[in-house]
Amino acid sequence: MINIYNTQRKIKIPKEYKNALKDFLSDVLSEEGDDSPQEFNIIFVNNKRIQEINREFLGRDRPTDVISFNLGDVGEIYISAWVAEEKSREYGWDVYFELTRYALHGLLHILGYDHEKEDDARIMEQKEEKYLEKWKKYY
Repeated sequence: MINIYNTQRKIKIPKEYKNALKDFLSDVLSEEGDDSPQEFNIIFVNNKRIQEINREFLGRDRPTDVISFNLGDVGEIYISAWVAEEKSREYGWDVYFELTRYALHGLLHILGYDHEKEDDARIMEQKEEKYLEKWKKYY
């Protein structure tokens, strides 16, 4: 089950987008296999909240784009909608695409992918590119 919560007010998160994101992430989970939490919470937050999470859990006192946690039966993905808006303008694409990139990135981390080593980073980047190509059919 995928739940989506919007705790910030800067970016509107329409129901159609939430439904598309749930379908997209569900399909990614199906393709990646069954070794994942049973429930996922996607939480859109502001920069203040993601900075608090970043400081408390990762020891970095600054905002970031996405932070994810694998809590066993539950995966939690915190996304700064504010960073997404800023980056989407910088890259010249839709804010919902950027939010989706962050959600996918967080999901892949929960599934065990990382980008600490060059080879691992390449694998994770290839996964992201592969799945983001499919995003177009959802939203």
